[in-house]
Amino acid sequence: FARMASVAELLRALPSSAVTALVEPLRPLAAEADGQLLESLRVFLAENGSWEAAATQLGVHRHTLRNRMQKIEELTGLSMTSAEDRALAWLALQARS
Repeated sequence: FARMASVAELLRALPSSAVTALVEPLRPLAAEADGQLLESLRVFLAENGSWEAAATQLGVHRHTLRNRMQKIEELTGLSMTSAEDRALAWLALQARS
């Protein structure tokens, strides 16, 4: 453990087909014109799923954020109540950047 690889290094080590498959669930969000859903997902995950903190950072009411997250779940097929799905969503966001 002298030097742990960063997430970026791990993602770069993946075959391009694996990275493509990883980011695929976010494709419908990326197609959205104003990027609101992608940004909401990014902030929600960065705030460790805290509705209040994420809503405050986004400048929206927490019910607005809940509606956005429900739409994200519908479009991606990922559940934000699942730790595995949240991790996949976070990795997909990292792979996009």
